Amino acid sequence: MTSSSTGKASNAEESLRQNLARLAALIENVQMGVLFEDDARHVLHANADCCTLFGIPSPELIVGADSSQITQQAQCLFADPEAFVEQIEARLAAGQPAFGDVLVLLDGRIFERDYVPVRVGEAGGGHMWLFRDATERKRAEQELERSSVVLRAIIESSASGVLVMDGDGNIIISNQRLARMWGLPADWEHTLSAGERRQFFAQQTTDPECFLRCTELSAQNPEMQIRETLTTDDGRIVDMAISPFRMGGAVAGRLFSFRDATELARKQEVSLQAQKLEAVGLLAGGIAHDFNNALTVILGNVTLARQSLPAGDETQERLGAAETACLRARALTQQLLTFSRGGAPIKRRLTLNALLTDIASLALRGSNVVCDRKVAADLWPVDADEGQIRQVMLNLLVNAKEAMPAGGSIELSAENVVAAGEAPGRRVQITLRDHGEGISAENLPRIFDPYFTTKPKGRGMGLAAAYSIVRDHGGQISAESEPGVGTVITVRLLASGRSGAAPPKAPAPVTTPALRILIMDDEDLVRDVAGRMLERVGHRVAFARDGAEALAAYAQAQGEGQPFDVVIMDLTIPGGMGGKEAVSRLLQIDPQARVIVSSGYSNDPIMADHERHGFCGVVAKPYQSEELHRAIAACFGACKTCEV
Repeated sequence: MTSSSTGKASNAEESLRQNLARLAALIENVQMGVLFEDDARHVLHANADCCTLFGIPSPELIVGADSSQITQQAQCLFADPEAFVEQIEARLAAGQPAFGDVLVLLDGRIFERDYVPVRVGEAGGGHMWLFRDATERKRAEQELERSSVVLRAIIESSASGVLVMDGDGNIIISNQRLARMWGLPADWEHTLSAGERRQFFAQQTTDPECFLRCTELSAQNPEMQIRETLTTDDGRIVDMAISPFRMGGAVAGRLFSFRDATELARKQEVSLQAQKLEAVGLLAGGIAHDFNNALTVILGNVTLARQSLPAGDETQERLGAAETACLRARALTQQLLTFSRGGAPIKRRLTLNALLTDIASLALRGSNVVCDRKVAADLWPVDADEGQIRQVMLNLLVNAKEAMPAGGSIELSAENVVAAGEAPGRRVQITLRDHGEGISAENLPRIFDPYFTTKPKGRGMGLAAAYSIVRDHGGQISAESEPGVGTVITVRLLASGRSGAAPPKAPAPVTTPALRILIMDDEDLVRDVAGRMLERVGHRVAFARDGAEALAAYAQAQGEGQPFDVVIMDLTIPGGMGGKEAVSRLLQIDPQARVIVSSGYSNDPIMADHERHGFCGVVAKPYQSEELHRAIAACFGACKTCEV
């Protein structure tokens, strides 16, 4: 061999050694376990990572060894040894590359295994096995999957419709509530483009341009938070919020949230209306109180003037008409007080015959609707709040009248019934039938709901108030209707537990011996007219402007040996001690004191339950002289015609 040939051979060998060294270095630094074996399954090479993964001290210990034996020894390391061996045999039999076999070890680690058959020319080859410790990555993937499941569960359980998009407008996630809320078609996430999605949402609102402006503004200013209230074509109120979400500190996309706020808006409206009604009620109560004080003066002086005239005087008739007008005005203030009070009914024994006639005349006055009344003469009395029952009937009659704009007839009947079934007992049944437009089957179940109305300018309060009042009286109210035929409203009230309603009789005149009486009222004119009424029949009268003066006057009279027989106290004294506090202190001075409560707030609970608060009688303003005398007589047990 020539020196030239010898040099070439030497260079080739050196080049081969260098290549092998490079390959060995690559295999050692590939950051995975690598094992080569020949066709006979003898280990040709194993790197340090491979030995470390399987707990082998040194590669030299397995090079040249039969790898099938090593497999048998290593299978005890795995959670499923049989699957470990079967997968190896399957890969060898197939002779095709396979990647990503997952191996779970008993110590909790997770390996991934790749298999690559090796061919070197026609002389055969061997097998290469690659092992990676994927424990941390698999755990991270599992945690990511768990987080995704939790995120999906949170989004799906949200009360809002949710849509999350990346910076390019691609959908990342959405929930089913969003699809139901907007009626989205199946597979909409893939079938609708970004522009088509915007139009689909926008066209379901009453102001599509508003929705489109919001989405465009959000796209142009990704970091901006946008909130807008939308109204859908079907009347729902939807609160929309568009917010950015960040990844790594940078805006990665936008989150759209749609919350159905219809019920909340309705509750807020109900609350606002309730506040308005409360404010108006307070105003009405104040007006009624002051008006009743004025009426007391007017009615009292008219009565005194009429009584001072000789019988047959022509002026008697005029003053009598004025007296009647004052009594009608008293009924109007009673309605104002009913409106202002609300709450639980203040019940008294009541006969409905005259009330139904009076309310029907009031409700239909000046209209083209007439009322055909059929009220049983022997109607049982009920225990009810007269003002509230008047309100119920007025609301029902006005509704019936408005249902017949072209005019017609309303049939009003009242009869005694004995109910059976779940709520047996005696009832007074009131039936109101109109021949108007009727109510659709769809709307009929909702007519007693607060603020539900089918009238263009209606407030939806009348029937709701009627339902509430009847319910608070322990009664029932129901409705039947047929479109084009009319509506029937039935009200059933519990009959009074006391039997028999005797025909009302005019109160008999009441007389009492001359008494010493103290009148406490902050109104000079009220004190004056009440004093004149009492002095006219022989009583001696003293006056006090508030509770403090009354207590001082009472104590002084006792000390002088001329005690007062009766004290009449106004319940409410602006800026001073009223009747409630004064009677409590007075009874400490004299437990036998006879005290009558008087007030322009005739529906105040104290007026209905005066005895519990220490009063022996009650007289509501405005009052006639005979009513005042009867209240005084009642304190001495002389009144047989009134109930106190």
